[in-house]
Amino acid sequence: MKIEITDDVQLLSPREVAEQLMNPQLAAGEYIGDVRLECGCDLEVDIHLHDEMDKRIDGYRDRTETFTLGDIRDTFVAADYYAWVKDEDGNDYLACFGC
Repeated sequence: MKIEITDDVQLLSPREVAEQLMNPQLAAGEYIGDVRLECGCDLEVDIHLHDEMDKRIDGYRDRTETFTLGDIRDTFVAADYYAWVKDEDGNDYLACFGC
């Protein structure tokens, strides 16, 4: 099935969504690593922290934050409806309807 996107739909890549969700929450020295969509519905964001003081972890600490589509809908309020979609090349995007 092919759906045509109209003017009132904005598409955001998973990385753009992760940046909007995580940038206000990142501590000093933390940065966003890999971003991926798991099972077509959960956005997983790897957060890295370079910490040279802790030699047990080779100077890096990592964690993964997971956001469901419901979490994203609760955080983003600029649109009426949100859904994960794929383009014709198979790339994932968050479609924001009614922006």
